Amino acid sequence: MLKKVFGLACAILAGLAMTVAARAQQPAPVKMVWGYTNPSAYYWDVYAAIELGYLKDEGLAVEPLNISQVSQAVRTLLTGDINILSVNTEVAISAGEKDADIVMIGVETTKPTFALVARPEIADFAGLRGKTLGVTQLDEASTTMLKLLLQKNGVKPGEYDFVTTGGTPNRYAALKSGAIAATMLSQPVDFLAESEGFHVLGHAFEVFDGPLVSLATQRKWAKANPETVVRFLRATIRGSRFLHDPANREASIALLVRATKCTPDEARKSYDMFFGPLGIISVDLALSPEGVQKYIDLRGGKERAEKFLDATWLARALGR
Repeated sequence: MLKKVFGLACAILAGLAMTVAARAQQPAPVKMVWGYTNPSAYYWDVYAAIELGYLKDEGLAVEPLNISQVSQAVRTLLTGDINILSVNTEVAISAGEKDADIVMIGVETTKPTFALVARPEIADFAGLRGKTLGVTQLDEASTTMLKLLLQKNGVKPGEYDFVTTGGTPNRYAALKSGAIAATMLSQPVDFLAESEGFHVLGHAFEVFDGPLVSLATQRKWAKANPETVVRFLRATIRGSRFLHDPANREASIALLVRATKCTPDEARKSYDMFFGPLGIISVDLALSPEGVQKYIDLRGGKERAEKFLDATWLARALGR
C-alpha cells in the first residue's frame, strides 16, 4: 500500500516538474504599446483582439494607451513610446508630408462616420451661420469633413468660426456647456448626444469616401520588429472577423460597452451602423491606396499614396 502511495506521489511530482519545465521553456510575451485617441467604436477590432485573447495567443502583451489629443498621439508614436497607433488617415499623411518616420500598415475604418451634432436649439444647417463650431485641431480629418459638409449644405466659409476644443469628450463637454454651437462627434458619443436632445445634422460620409482610421507605426521600428507587427495585425484581423460574424452581434455589442463605457443601446446603434450596409469596419484591415489618395488630392498634395503605405506586414499576416 505504502509503495503504491509513494509511486503515485512520485508520478504527481514528476508531472508537476514537467509542467514547470515546459512553462519555463515558453518564451516570455513580447511587450508593446498600442495607442489610440479617446475611446471609440473606430477601434472595435483591436478591442476585440485584446478582450478575446487573440493578441495573447500571438505571444503579445499589449498595453493600450489612450491619448486625448491627436497631435500628441503622433508625437508619442514618433518618440517610440507607442509602437502601433490607431490614427486618422489624414493626420498620418500630414506627418508623412513633413518627412516624419510614419507609415500606415492597415485600415480600420473604411469611411468617415463623424456626425455633425448641434445644440437642441439649432435644428438645421442655416442655424449654424454666425456660430462658433468646435474642432479637434484646424489641420485634422474631422475639420476637413466639417468644412465639406457645411459647404454642401449652403453654409459658406466666413459664415462661422472654429475653435479648437480637443478630442471627442472635450468637444462634447463644450457642446453641452454652450461654449460651441456644434461639433463633429464619433460613435457612440453621437448617439448619447442625440438621446440627450441634441440634433444630428449630417455625417461626414455624405461628402467624402475614404478610410478614416488607419494603423500606423514607425518604419524603423517595424523593420526591427517585423514578427511583432505581423502578430499584432493577425490578431486584429481575427478581432475584425469576429465582429463581422452576425452570430457574434450581441457579444460584440457587450464588448463595446465594456471598452467605451457606453450604454447597450448606444453600442447596438453603433453595431448596426458599422456592420450594416455602410461597412465601416474594414475587412481584414485592407489597405486602400485609392482611398488614401483622395485625402492627398483633397489637401492639394503632390505625393502618391504609396509613399505613406506599406502592405508588406499585412500580406504576411494574411498568409500571402
